[in-house]
Amino acid sequence: MTQSERAPRRPWRVVIGPARHADLPRLVELGVAADEAERAFSPDLVIRRPDRRHALRSFKRALRDRAQRMLLARVGRRIIGMLGVDLHRARHRYVVVRRHAFLHSLYVLPAYRRHGVARRLIAQALRLARRDGAWQVRLDMAAGNRAARSAYEAAGFRVRELFFTLDLPPLLRQG
Repeated sequence: MTQSERAPRRPWRVVIGPARHADLPRLVELGVAADEAERAFSPDLVIRRPDRRHALRSFKRALRDRAQRMLLARVGRRIIGMLGVDLHRARHRYVVVRRHAFLHSLYVLPAYRRHGVARRLIAQALRLARRDGAWQVRLDMAAGNRAARSAYEAAGFRVRELFFTLDLPPLLRQG
């Protein structure tokens, strides 16, 4: 861990707020770090190598879209964590939950973990979802990510569905 990755001595004040256009370079770096961390849990479900251009385009699009929010956790001027909140509105009349929020991209720098940063990001995301009229909040996550699961369960989330995978052997080539 380099000097720049270490957390300053406590106490430090964490401020949760929306991402701004000026945050894009740091958002891209956090996004790449989040992809790397996710690879440990789901090596076949994330991108093979970091794609900073794609991350930049995705974050720019998210900052422009009124239905998407990126929340950031800051200590001073340093961004230490993020969480995405997307509002979905179902247009089909048979859908039971017509408005829901989807949480994604939760990531906190390792030096700042286990200090309530993820909990505060989730709490702010839930406030945003309520304010925006969501009836429900959903997310998906890697099954092996115990820390994230613990944070979500502490906020009141419960497992409702499971996602299974089966790796198939490659087909034998004929000829």
